[in-house]
Amino acid sequence: MTLVNEVQSAADLQAKALSADLDAWRERTTPHADSDLPALVRHHSQVARVSNALEAQLKALLAQFASIDDPTRRARSSRRVVHTGAVIWEFFRSKLLLREMPDDLPLLTLLDDVAWIAWKSACLHAKSAAGSGKTPPLVFFSPMQTPFVQTRGSVFALNDINSTSSKDYAELIGALPVPVIGLPFGDARHLPTALSIGHEVGHVLEEDLELEEEIREIIFGVETAEPTAWASWASELFADVWGIHTSGESYVRVLSQYLMNRTETIVQSEAKGPKWGAYPTPMLRMRFCWSVLHALGLRSENARGTWEGMYGTEHAMAHWNGDAEAVAKAMVAGPWEALAVGALTHDDLKPWTSDHETEALKAAADILQDGADPPKDIDARVLSVACALAWLDEPDGYAEQDPDALLADYAENQKNAGTRGEGGDPDEPDDMKDGDMKRVMDAIAKMDMSDW
Repeated sequence: MTLVNEVQSAADLQAKALSADLDAWRERTTPHADSDLPALVRHHSQVARVSNALEAQLKALLAQFASIDDPTRRARSSRRVVHTGAVIWEFFRSKLLLREMPDDLPLLTLLDDVAWIAWKSACLHAKSAAGSGKTPPLVFFSPMQTPFVQTRGSVFALNDINSTSSKDYAELIGALPVPVIGLPFGDARHLPTALSIGHEVGHVLEEDLELEEEIREIIFGVETAEPTAWASWASELFADVWGIHTSGESYVRVLSQYLMNRTETIVQSEAKGPKWGAYPTPMLRMRFCWSVLHALGLRSENARGTWEGMYGTEHAMAHWNGDAEAVAKAMVAGPWEALAVGALTHDDLKPWTSDHETEALKAAADILQDGADPPKDIDARVLSVACALAWLDEPDGYAEQDPDALLADYAENQKNAGTRGEGGDPDEPDDMKDGDMKRVMDAIAKMDMSDW
């Protein structure tokens, strides 16, 4: 063979190997009565969406390259796209593989379930809206210091693709249909970290259900000193609402830990236009969150007491306290037209309630008592909040317990839960949703292949 033929042959074989791996993952996550990997079955719809979208991209591009007259350019182009496809797949595959690690599976089972519960209450209402047919986000451990999300359709940060290729492939990578939520690896054994998931899911929902304009309209409908400031913070405010929707006051307590700083830094923080930034000041953000809790009929005294115990009540933006309360009340009240054919209020979306709080308090007491385990059918959110409450109430007593054993029991109880999807029915492995395919083909059409 000539050198060009060697490169082309290698690219062809690599494409077949990648396709075989995609087939294998679709098969291993397909529900079977005798499945030896029940923990992976719940990720079937995510695997199907990513693998189908990626395979469609590869086939479309390789078909285009087959018509290139110049064999050298054809071979280089084929090699490049197959390599990039493998890197993109590895981005997801490596996160799925964590579910096969005995030490990681129990915690990831809980984190996945919290994300699923936070996501499904909104997206399963969206029968006729933009979110219909979407898949839930995939949770993984990251080296970042704080939680983050890469939403569906965003450009994924892939270390193995250089800057030139990243530009070429930006739209292509962005067409992949599963969002991911990264949690700090350093917090992996600290269960209260799960309480930040609801916030990140809020960002996913904003994009999935195309809520951006609706959130801004609600904010602009409130009389405030600077409507444009609150509108610029809309995305983070909605995410905070969803964090509270998922975990109640305990979310706010965990949020305050991320915001903690020197007293003068917090109380002297000011928001100044015309570039207001993405976040309100920490004092305003806490005021907003307490007001959301109040609007939902949930307690806020612990979160508020801890915060004000350190920073007091006076701050540089105190004259906007009323605005924070008014915006919070409006965002809880809705209605959220994008979530269904008929208008929905926040209450229709099954938020965290005082009943959940009572259940979590009891479970926290059980955790702190030797030999007392929470109920087998406990809600993932309730278990996460219970762990947070136990830790906050008795740090030393919580540390003496065995969180890993608690997680192992939870994962064992959930291992046969099946695929997480609408109505509990898995997507067919060869199902390629029209929206996914359109995004794939649009991305391919925008790629600049003139120098390949």
